[in-house]
Amino acid sequence: MSLTQLSRATDKLISELNPEELGRYVAELTDQYGKDITSGRMTRDAATWEMNLLFEKRLKYMPAGDYIKFLLAQNAATTKILMKVIGEKDLEIMDLKMSLIELAITRIACTERILSVMNFSSLDHTEADAKREECIQEAREDMKPFVDRLTALRMEYEEYAADGVWAEIGKAPEHAKRDSLLTEEIVEKYGIPHT
Repeated sequence: MSLTQLSRATDKLISELNPEELGRYVAELTDQYGKDITSGRMTRDAATWEMNLLFEKRLKYMPAGDYIKFLLAQNAATTKILMKVIGEKDLEIMDLKMSLIELAITRIACTERILSVMNFSSLDHTEADAKREECIQEAREDMKPFVDRLTALRMEYEEYAADGVWAEIGKAPEHAKRDSLLTEEIVEKYGIPHT
């Protein structure tokens, strides 16, 4: 099939769309053009030319009632697309916040370990163990505000991703079960709750 034949076939399919279907198609096409422009696969001028061509062929002489149906469907579809994008970005931001908090907890754990080795190497075994336990307890206290915030963020992350609004708009944001930056040793040693 030649490019001309493909173009004609595409035009025929588009011409058979009702106003609502055309509205959804234009919203998805606009989203795809945005991705293509961002990735460099398409120029802004090419996307503008394509959209102007679509307007000239399908929208310019559309009856007012159909045009209103088109606009309502396009706006609804665009809202769904934007909600999904915003949802994914919100989850990314929460993930970054959790990672920063986990790094702060790891820093406290590393500091405690360094201090334990440096300060207690000259003490006898029993005294050194008692002092190390003291350091661990102090580290737990230093970590507490971070652990509390991390726990709250984890809950917010999961609630946000599972919110019913995503079912209503038909597109849930994509998120993977995130991997914690905290080692199993840190989680166990300091009694950090994890999900």
